Amino acid sequence: MKPVPLDAKPPHFSSGAAILIFITLILLAATSLLVVELSVNQRLQLRTNDKASSLGEAQQALLGYALAQAIPGTLPCPDSTGDGLANPNGANCQSQLGLLPTRTLNLPELDDGSGAKLWYAVDLNYVGNATALKNSSVTTTLRLDARTVSAVVIAPGPAVDNQSRQLLVRTDFLEGLNADADLAEYESTSSASQNDRIVGIDVGRYWALMERRVLIDATQLLNAYRAACNEYPWAANFGGPYTSVNSQQNGAPPLNTALPDNWGAACAGGTAPTPATYLVNHWIDQLYYGMCTAAQGNCLTVLGSSVSPVAGILLAPGIALASQTRPDSDPGDYFEAENDSLPTTQFRQRTLNNHTSSYNDITNGF
Repeated sequence: MKPVPLDAKPPHFSSGAAILIFITLILLAATSLLVVELSVNQRLQLRTNDKASSLGEAQQALLGYALAQAIPGTLPCPDSTGDGLANPNGANCQSQLGLLPTRTLNLPELDDGSGAKLWYAVDLNYVGNATALKNSSVTTTLRLDARTVSAVVIAPGPAVDNQSRQLLVRTDFLEGLNADADLAEYESTSSASQNDRIVGIDVGRYWALMERRVLIDATQLLNAYRAACNEYPWAANFGGPYTSVNSQQNGAPPLNTALPDNWGAACAGGTAPTPATYLVNHWIDQLYYGMCTAAQGNCLTVLGSSVSPVAGILLAPGIALASQTRPDSDPGDYFEAENDSLPTTQFRQRTLNNHTSSYNDITNGF
């Protein structure tokens, strides 16, 4: 299968199934970029290939799960009972660290090659029952080797130092920081007495992938509105309120109320669509939107894209960079390069491979 570039323009989908197909293609293209494998033991090579295979399968399943949720970016709680199912508890999990919930992820039982099940820890703001908003500005505290990650999966390796291997007792499978009481901090240190192999899902790459799903859905919404009402909706003010301002062509998507016709209204070409609930509840203050009228045609330029000029633009911000403070009404705390000079008719797109510590926007022209 030919890989799909992460900056590929989403097609105009006609069904939810088509969206999932496109998500799958992007996931396949992005997997090698999204996972930071940080625990390669140069001296203890026993069953390394089996471990790597299981870890890779686990991380793909977690990314696919997060992409397919009604609220993209949601991850499952760990399995804390050994039955393969995620175990939420109120607005939290029964435990932040546990076994990989293989049944919840629709996976076969995975092990590390020595017979030990895979372990899994997740940032608690990412689980479905948490109250935190699921967007790229979410606070993330889970760390692997002092690097922020969305989740980690651990292959314990063969028993060391007389570990008795009692199911669900972490010190019988894991070592070092991975086995201590701090369930938000992990390490890839490897030695004769510490043989965990661990992968972490890098938080920046994780949200870049989720934002592709978000922009697919938002683009569909705006194109459906134009098809029904003959024009794109006027933009809202960035920073709110998220209601169309008459004749305003740059700002935020008007996810609360749209003009010239409101969401769900009867238009000349049909009924205007309504925004997905998750866009309103989780992304309303994160996205930037620009549009051209039908008379203006394709009036917007996307630098770095093969799809330019365009009639509409959406930007998703990526995680906050070191110089950015969120929430804020200043687009400079969300977007970079040409995308920081707003309002504008010229925007910048870069592939995920070309994201840096000073640029991580996801851009979609349509």
